[in-house]
Amino acid sequence: MLMAGYVIRIICSGTLLIALVTGCTPARPSPEAINAPATAPRPSALSDEELASKLDTFMRGQEENLSFSGAALVMREGKVLLSKGYGYYDRQHKLPNTDQTPFRIASITKQFTAVAILMLQAQGRLDVQDRVCVHLPDCPPVWQTITLHQLLTHTSGIVEYKDLPDYPTLWATPAAPAELMRRFEAQPLAVEPGEKWSYSNSGYVVLGSIIERLSGMTYEAFVKENIVAPLGMTGTGLSEIPPDLALGYENSFTLTPAEMADPSIEYAAGGLYSTVSDLYRLDQALFTDHLLPQDLRDKMFTAYEAMPDSGGLSYGYGCQVGNMNGHRVVGHSGILEGYSTMNVYYPDDRVAVILLGNQRNPSVYGIGIQLAYMVLKPAD
Repeated sequence: MLMAGYVIRIICSGTLLIALVTGCTPARPSPEAINAPATAPRPSALSDEELASKLDTFMRGQEENLSFSGAALVMREGKVLLSKGYGYYDRQHKLPNTDQTPFRIASITKQFTAVAILMLQAQGRLDVQDRVCVHLPDCPPVWQTITLHQLLTHTSGIVEYKDLPDYPTLWATPAAPAELMRRFEAQPLAVEPGEKWSYSNSGYVVLGSIIERLSGMTYEAFVKENIVAPLGMTGTGLSEIPPDLALGYENSFTLTPAEMADPSIEYAAGGLYSTVSDLYRLDQALFTDHLLPQDLRDKMFTAYEAMPDSGGLSYGYGCQVGNMNGHRVVGHSGILEGYSTMNVYYPDDRVAVILLGNQRNPSVYGIGIQLAYMVLKPAD
């Protein structure tokens, strides 16, 4: 894990992040970093009841000034202090968000994909140090040295399929995983495998295909059977779009939903939808033996690859790991047209901050950082 003393920054890096910002277009991420506000409120020593009221007051203020529309959940030391919706999931018909409203979660999907890969390792079907081509038929020659570990940590060198010229014309067209992979598998590598960290949704598409090949199930079916159902996550899925899925909007003012990529195009890199209540169940399970044994959880949360221009953050398997003013933190975030999301957990403090927003701008990340400062107690 990262050493104490780093201060988390709001950064842009594709659609990942911990308590951080992306601010990227879905077609072409552009790395950018700004410091977290120095005037953030001091960590709270309030009682649970006082803090719950303060959190709700703060979030209602964000709703009223049009800075947030979505759902929020905050937990401290095993107690949920806030679990509530703000704004509308359908603005035209004024249908309100609740803590059970499903949202597209974008790159938080990568947490599910990493867990699924580690589950297959627990079953003896793979090892993260395996070469990718061991598990894929007709593997491109340029992928011969790439490992699953490199896919998980964004060090494979496989080009980002969202950067390819045909992406804007194909993003709304459904595609099977094999068809989606064909769009980038013939491309030369951007860098040599293991040479540098470079965010790649393509790597997680490949991981999804490997999950399907080894399990004999679709990615969605494997996730539902092995993660969603055991945790009682009733609002999580990929292709079976629920009627109350929050419509995504580009900003605070428009009444017209944003155009969206088909979920099959986002796939194992960013295609899932979920609720704040479901993601809370996932966070709780990831720090017990419920889904993965301790040794594999340790693998998931190890700081393998330093992320450039991130203020000291590193990438594990499907998550970032770092330190926020002396508090260890793991998590991920995401951004899609119409959505901005974050799911972060402070394991030593037993604090979770989950925000699912159905407007892309403003993003949720500044709000998430302020919520964390309000909840976390002073570090020793």
